[in-house]
Amino acid sequence: MLIVDDHLARTILSGMRSRNWSNEIPVLPWTFHVRLLRALLDSRAYGRLSRAVKDDTLAAALAPPPDLLQVLDPRPFAVRTARLKAAHGVSILAAELLAAAIETEASIHVAEGNVGRSWPQILAGTQVTLHVYSRLELQ
Repeated sequence: MLIVDDHLARTILSGMRSRNWSNEIPVLPWTFHVRLLRALLDSRAYGRLSRAVKDDTLAAALAPPPDLLQVLDPRPFAVRTARLKAAHGVSILAAELLAAAIETEASIHVAEGNVGRSWPQILAGTQVTLHVYSRLELQ
């Protein structure tokens, strides 16, 4: 499994894909999907996620094509998510992403601004690999 954040999901939904990825279909944690939708739907928002959104990207975000991007059901990882949040004080976004990756031994692919300082410590001793992309790689 290949887990991505909202920034990479937007890139994927815009029609781009990293050459470093296998043929796996990326999955987006549910909370990151909600954050992406909020950014794209809120006309007052202005940020890296919300700027210059095209209609086809918005349509794809609202109902991701399953052969392009899938949204991860958070329920199987809820207990580990809560434990990570309690033990490490990470955001619910980070806790869900990390919990899903740890439970499934998936690789994590995120934009550099989304990586928490405690993530390497949390992932130590797991089979999870963390791949961080710069802003230039996401354009």
